[in-house]
Amino acid sequence: HHSIELLKLRGGSAREFQQLAAELLAADLPREARLLLDKGAYHHPDNPDLARLRAIASRRDPQTAESCSRLFREAESLAEAATPGQAAEPGFRVEFAEALIADGQSAAAEERLREAIRQFPADQKPATAAALRRLAGLWQADGRHPEAARALLQRAEALER
Repeated sequence: HHSIELLKLRGGSAREFQQLAAELLAADLPREARLLLDKGAYHHPDNPDLARLRAIASRRDPQTAESCSRLFREAESLAEAATPGQAAEPGFRVEFAEALIADGQSAAAEERLREAIRQFPADQKPATAAALRRLAGLWQADGRHPEAARALLQRAEALER
């Protein structure tokens, strides 16, 4: 991919890094996206959008999935500093929750999932349903809130109709 190599060599705008990395992630090439975003973060260290995408790419790359929680925390902090109260879009929060679950931090993951569920727009029913199912599964795995977990699953089913 010529444009990837060019961007890595000469640098570019944060938007250029984001667009190309998003294409790589959509093509299921998380390692390539992560490497590109590592370079983008070097050129644009204070860009919260690049930081969020870098954390997501790192979670999806098997080589870095275990160590990505720090990147999620950094991205969340950068975003919060840039726009207080708007730390992250819901998709980022769901990805962060998955990283936290992998780290055994279910309470923090639950918090991110709850925030994501509240933030998803009405037109994103499949994504909302998936987050509801994930939260219900988390509760079921921990043996907590059985009635609430059932209610979340019912709500997810209703959204999928």
